[in-house]
Amino acid sequence: MKQKLIKTLIVLIALGWLAGCEEKIDYKKEASLNFDVDQDLQSALQQKRMPQLAIKLGCNNCHALDHRIVGPAWQDVGRRYQKVADYEYDDKHYPVAEGLVQKISHGGTGRWGVEAMPAMDPTGAKHAELTKLVNFILALGKQ
Repeated sequence: MKQKLIKTLIVLIALGWLAGCEEKIDYKKEASLNFDVDQDLQSALQQKRMPQLAIKLGCNNCHALDHRIVGPAWQDVGRRYQKVADYEYDDKHYPVAEGLVQKISHGGTGRWGVEAMPAMDPTGAKHAELTKLVNFILALGKQ
């Protein structure tokens, strides 16, 4: 019995050591490398993968393309707004893409459950990047 316990302990220590040796990737650092945003989004759309821009901005912490994490799958968002022309945010009406940019920028709740979308760009400094991401998300709904 004692030998079995010792063997189990040795295996657990070895597994713990091996787990600590795995290469840790800092995706935000990797994504901060220069890349062509338009090419990145087009390539991601074709390959059905999360674009580097989304990783750089931290969107992948709560969203995936095809399944819910904390927030909805981007394919579901794209499908929901596929035939919608108007988006209401903060009692104002916007074209759907601009309304979604406002929601991402300033945050909110209520459209996809109780989880809050945190404000990702309250100053508007990332407006152009977020607009490109929203167009990417809407394009996912067409596939």
